[in-house]
Amino acid sequence: MVVESLWKNRNNIVWNNNREDLARIGIQAYYNWLDWFNARDDSGVAWDKGITSPIEAEALALKEAIQIAITTNLNNVIFESDSQVVIHAINSTVSGKSEFNIIITTIRRLLSLVTNFEVKFIKRQANMVVDSLVKAANSWSRRSFVNVAPPCIDIYLVNDMS
Repeated sequence: MVVESLWKNRNNIVWNNNREDLARIGIQAYYNWLDWFNARDDSGVAWDKGITSPIEAEALALKEAIQIAITTNLNNVIFESDSQVVIHAINSTVSGKSEFNIIITTIRRLLSLVTNFEVKFIKRQANMVVDSLVKAANSWSRRSFVNVAPPCIDIYLVNDMS
């Protein structure tokens, strides 16, 4: 993970003239390794089993959004969630050994890397983009990443931007 992170930084310097802080590269490499380690059980098919609870899915989605924001050097980001349980857990000092708590601990560590990131609770009705994405994602057979906005949220994005 360290070598991959250094290689990506090298390419980012060469192609975009953008150099990442070495401490941030090391921390991101650690979290990438931690994700990889936590994603595989002894049979190597943990992702194929799916996430066991909606709360874990909410927390995992938030964690990945924060990681992407860090990796793409975004600043002043407010992450919104309609899960009071997740937001409360992030703001709490309680920790534990459950899958959910491991994800929450990772989120806390990621948030500590960038002081101008914030997580907030928002009612589901106030964020139709997320609600529509969740409904669409439920129809997908496995975990997926997309590089463009799915058509199901176009109208909501236009409304949010105006």
